Amino acid sequence: MIFHMLASSGRLGFTLDKFTALDLQCSTLDGRSLANVFSACPNLETFRYGMGGALVSYEEFTVAETRGAFLVHAPNLKSQCFDAEENDQCGEEWDEVKMGEVGRMLEELGSTLNFIRISEGIKTTQVVYN
Repeated sequence: MIFHMLASSGRLGFTLDKFTALDLQCSTLDGRSLANVFSACPNLETFRYGMGGALVSYEEFTVAETRGAFLVHAPNLKSQCFDAEENDQCGEEWDEVKMGEVGRMLEELGSTLNFIRISEGIKTTQVVYN
């Protein structure tokens, strides 16, 4: 519920300084909400995200928005995990090439993209960057 409110109203209005790890499963955030979560958690080091897909909502942040949110709002992130298996709407935006670009960008920032899983019908792709 808190992230639904975040998506519709903008910033949280408070900072969660002690949060170093965040695990959101079966979730759907747009790009602005992702940036707001990162700016509300300035000391975040580990971020795990499971895309909820059509079960939750069709709106999802894009790879470009992810890149921007990391660069601007998440200076302390060291490890990320994205799981797009449940997201039947992720389409071409979340392919291995795009995630490779994000993985290399994070590597340049001293961070790692630990895992991405994308389902295409019965085929599941698992990619590890570190």
